Amino acid sequence: QAEDGIRDVERSRGLGDVYKRQVYTVHRLAEEEARYEDHFLDWLKWYEVDDKEKVMYFSGYGWGKISLEALSAYYADRVVSVSKTYLYTIREFFQKFPFDIVAKSTYVFNGIQNSSEIKPKIKREERKKLLSSIGMHDAPMVLYVGRLDRRQKGFHVLLASIENYFSRRFDPEIERIVWDTKFILKVSEGDQSLFDWAKEMEKRYPDNVRVISEWVDISRYYNAADIVVVPSTFEPFGLVQVEAMARGCIVVGSDVGGIRDTVVDFYKRWDMVNDRVGYPTGFLAPPGNSDELANKLVEAVAIAKVLYMKELVGKNSEYFVKLLDVIKKRLPKEIANPLSLNPYYFEWLSKNAIKRARQFSIKRSSEEYVALYRSLLP
Repeated sequence: QAEDGIRDVERSRGLGDVYKRQVYTVHRLAEEEARYEDHFLDWLKWYEVDDKEKVMYFSGYGWGKISLEALSAYYADRVVSVSKTYLYTIREFFQKFPFDIVAKSTYVFNGIQNSSEIKPKIKREERKKLLSSIGMHDAPMVLYVGRLDRRQKGFHVLLASIENYFSRRFDPEIERIVWDTKFILKVSEGDQSLFDWAKEMEKRYPDNVRVISEWVDISRYYNAADIVVVPSTFEPFGLVQVEAMARGCIVVGSDVGGIRDTVVDFYKRWDMVNDRVGYPTGFLAPPGNSDELANKLVEAVAIAKVLYMKELVGKNSEYFVKLLDVIKKRLPKEIANPLSLNPYYFEWLSKNAIKRARQFSIKRSSEEYVALYRSLLP
């Protein structure tokens, strides 16, 4: 859509292929992978580099090396980040090069296609059906969607946090929250050792963990999940958390990049996009910290568990009363107090998430790119 819009502008002004400006959109910095010997410049026919020493100098890697990313940023009229927080990461990276990155850099959030919103009651029915289809009984469900990757996606951190999470079953109070949680790990290609670790965990926790590696209709999994976990060590934008919020899931994610921008943390309640107080949509944990991630998972599951048990046994049952007592005793008051007043608190967070996801549409993203392209025309 954005490309079509800029072509329309070019045609209307009679510019055609004569007028050229360059926009360099950084979806992910790859400093290590983007270093080349100086003869690589001979391949870059779209650049006119008259002074190789100058290019070598601003590369920042010493004599005989260039940075393709720095070269692209140097010649670009605008450098665009795909999230607000990642813009500062990009600026920090390019500070080592002698050109003004701040003046030419900005951000345009990535976006997702609009999806049909799901009602809470339907979501609970979808969870029960999906879990039954993979041989599990109904219970609060945590979903991971992503690569088997250590460097960016932090799958090893998630596996360690799941180990930590289920070790709490030996605590007779916390056990009431965690014992029947379902972790569904929808993985794609990547590190075989991580896949082996996940499968071994599936064997040790057959009632709690499933590893799904084949193709599935992922929207069905989003519709069923109560919580989606995004444990990335860094994330320029990240589509998973926005797709999950669009389907009413609470997100437990790392406090980095686009995850920080899109998820309004339960405790901080700060809307990074609009720089104001916002309605919470999930929990953020320090990247790479499996203990803290496990803590946030316990808190998120507790919110889902209260609604699950209220629907299953009723709010006057002994089990439900004891569950609330444990939450009041062991979890922060910010969680315990609203849950004691409203067992449907999960649904409020779910609605917040759906509303939040609407801000990150592909339509909005394309419109902002068109506006950016127009601003570069004479």
